[in-house]
Amino acid sequence: FKKAEEILLLQEPEINDKILNYAKFMFYQQFGTLYMEKKEYAKADMYFTKALVCIKKENAIDNLSEIYKKLADVNEKMNNSKAALEYLNLHVKYKDSVQKEQNDKQLIDIKERYISEKKDTEIDMLSTENDLNKSELSRKRILIYAFVIFGVLVGILMLIIIRSNVTKNRSNKLLSTQKQIIEEKQKEIVDSINYAKKIQYTLLASDNLLRNQLKEYFVYFEPKDIVSGDFYWGITKGNKEYLAVCDCTGHGVPGAFMSLLNINFLTEAITEKGLENPGEIFDFVRSRLIENLNKEGSNDGMDGILICRDRTMNTISYSGANNGPILISENEITSLPYDRMPVGKGIKDSNFQTFNLDFKLGDSLYLYTDGYADQFGGNKKVVGGKKYMQGKLKSKLLEIHKLPLVEQFSLLKSEFLSWKGDLEQVDDICLVGLKL
Repeated sequence: FKKAEEILLLQEPEINDKILNYAKFMFYQQFGTLYMEKKEYAKADMYFTKALVCIKKENAIDNLSEIYKKLADVNEKMNNSKAALEYLNLHVKYKDSVQKEQNDKQLIDIKERYISEKKDTEIDMLSTENDLNKSELSRKRILIYAFVIFGVLVGILMLIIIRSNVTKNRSNKLLSTQKQIIEEKQKEIVDSINYAKKIQYTLLASDNLLRNQLKEYFVYFEPKDIVSGDFYWGITKGNKEYLAVCDCTGHGVPGAFMSLLNINFLTEAITEKGLENPGEIFDFVRSRLIENLNKEGSNDGMDGILICRDRTMNTISYSGANNGPILISENEITSLPYDRMPVGKGIKDSNFQTFNLDFKLGDSLYLYTDGYADQFGGNKKVVGGKKYMQGKLKSKLLEIHKLPLVEQFSLLKSEFLSWKGDLEQVDDICLVGLKL
């Protein structure tokens, strides 16, 4: 518009404001119509309103009637019924005014012609006609300038849109290529982790081993990710049977690496070093972890429980690192003692104790990590939920301990899923239940 003003000032300075107003009016009206066709009604309403402001300055009744009709249509599309009705009334009003003005003008022309013929004033009539011709010529010139300006603006806008579309298409193509590469890499990573899962599961205690050792048991094992930092592991050597339930530092791939390392050290302690005492086995695993992992000051390790059953003596001993077994005997639940230090580098470095377990035939023993009790969920009114907690888990075990082990597993899994709801699982879960 600034450029248009400069051009018009060079042409006829006395009509610059009128030309500029008409140019603005044509520009805003045309863009309002374009956005109306694109169903972007809010933008259409904005441009029609701007056109109304421009044309009001010229008091062009026929243009006012037209723009009020467009405003009525766009407000109807936007469900602004009140505004639509007001604009429609204004449209009718100005349309009637246009008709009345035309009729009045016709009557005036007839009357002037009559007076002119009666008084024989041809000079006045010629002067009037000359003025009308000048006015019409001026109006046509205004319209020509307005269309020229409008055409230039439309051309610039079309150029901008075309360049924008070209850039957008290039960006979309690049994004599509990058997305395909990322998806392929992600698939390769997931496939690798799934293969690692198969390796990890082969090192866990097999069903055959557990059936031979425990007879009646269940295992609730649910990694947070594909692979797990929790593990349950067993081995038989001579007349002694070992079962471990442990929680390594981290979860996912780092946790899985730690679990493989700890399973290897447990196997080494029993099969190669000939250690039998659970406390001594944990001491050996701790020394191997510190020797191999803690050279740079890291505190990687594990919490866990290792039980040893002597088939000949019919005795059970165990060692606990920051975790202990749960015994239910004669409807009473007992949290058994354990050492409050990890298998790994910690504040304490004393030897792990080996505890003897007093039990009766038919007692229930539960070994589990902290993943089940630490799960958030439950109360829908609490943002993010709240923890399940150890006390609630112990109460649940006491409630169901007399049921068959298969039913216990099913109830514990249902309870966990119901508690978790739509929230994310926060940690790996490993819970082993057995009848003594």
